[in-house]
Amino acid sequence: MANGHLAEFGCIIRYSHGDWILGCSDSVNEPIILRCELLAILHGLTLAWDRGCRYVICETDCLDAFLVINH
Repeated sequence: MANGHLAEFGCIIRYSHGDWILGCSDSVNEPIILRCELLAILHGLTLAWDRGCRYVICETDCLDAFLVINH
């Protein structure tokens, strides 16, 4: 890491009634917000899929990530 900047992201997987199943967090050397949001969504969906969750609702507070995924 040459410039000393990290961006961190995380996600949680919950049951429909709100109980926590699992979560993840990680960091990237490129502090680009959209990249972090998309990585959090990817990691979360991968975790859900690996746990056998096939019907998921994905929530994000990043409009840009929402638009990228829906287009």
